[in-house]
Amino acid sequence: MQVAITRNLTPTNLLLALTVAIAVLAMPLSIVMGKRPEPGEVALVIAPPWTSVGGAAGVVRAAGGQEIGPMRAPFAVLAILEAPEAALRHGAWLILDGRVLAMICGVSLQNNGIGSNRA
Repeated sequence: MQVAITRNLTPTNLLLALTVAIAVLAMPLSIVMGKRPEPGEVALVIAPPWTSVGGAAGVVRAAGGQEIGPMRAPFAVLAILEAPEAALRHGAWLILDGRVLAMICGVSLQNNGIGSNRA
């Protein structure tokens, strides 16, 4: 017995599919396209665990940064970097603004004097 599956590619279905695709892609794109943190601001450092310096935590150490996160993940760590470009040279894939993630993870930015270099 064969069942014929027909796809109704109506303008309404196409618009619905486009809306869902935009909604799904908006969050990751906004994170990646966001501004890179300035020196001294909270950064999310994403690096492969097989880097020669020992993953994201090793990249932070090699770049002269300080970890601030409550935990480490295999591919990422929250840190304060004085030279974000140095982390990229040591093998980081991405350096993203980590302020919102730090707040979600319970890192108190005010008590540590973190991010206070802004005017």
